[in-house]
Amino acid sequence: MDLAYVESDPVLVKDGALSPHGRAWAAFINDFRGKPRDHSAADYRPTVGILRYDDAWWGQNAFWYRGLFGNPALHPDARSKEWLRVINMLTFGQSGKQSFNLNRIDHTLLKKHRSFVPMNGLAVFDDRPGMKALSSLKLAFLCGLTVAPETMRSVRTLVRTNGLIAVCPPRFLPAELAFMKGKTYAEIPDGKGLWIISADPADERVFQKIRPLLGEENEITLPFTNRTVRLRIEKGGESFAG
Repeated sequence: MDLAYVESDPVLVKDGALSPHGRAWAAFINDFRGKPRDHSAADYRPTVGILRYDDAWWGQNAFWYRGLFGNPALHPDARSKEWLRVINMLTFGQSGKQSFNLNRIDHTLLKKHRSFVPMNGLAVFDDRPGMKALSSLKLAFLCGLTVAPETMRSVRTLVRTNGLIAVCPPRFLPAELAFMKGKTYAEIPDGKGLWIISADPADERVFQKIRPLLGEENEITLPFTNRTVRLRIEKGGESFAG
């Protein structure tokens, strides 16, 4: 069963009655409740993946700072923040580099709010997805504190046999590529695929190399087993083009 979670009651209700946002949400529920679909989230086949140990860091700071796992004694370092920089690159700079939530304090607060940003075939995994979950990927980023050994083996196989492009900092290099650990940037062919070794996964050289896999700058693409859904974002980022 697919569920949608809508937060922030004050936005939906004002003076005891539904606000314009609340009425829009109610209309959406009435229009789509009970209508079957021939696909679900289980049929999603991402083409771009971010693999990261889920340490609960989404860029919280200032009033919302609690540290990793909500523990103020566990301070994040650059590894915890890598995935946010990658998402910023994948959204063509339209999301924040330091946070990925409205409850943030960063440079994006100075910009006009956008409800939608480009997101083309992206999925964010934890540190231990299996071969089946990763098999549709054309591009993978290895980020964060750690990636499980069995997942690393799957990534290595997909690079060699499926033509996967894997972007990772030197600490995630396979043993046979350990001689590259002193490098801050390198491109290493491996079977049908490619390893991009980059100390900064959002390096401009990485972006230029992977740009053909990122889709359009004003589009959200959701690939499923039997269809691909494309949503064209209007210029202000608040709605979709008809």
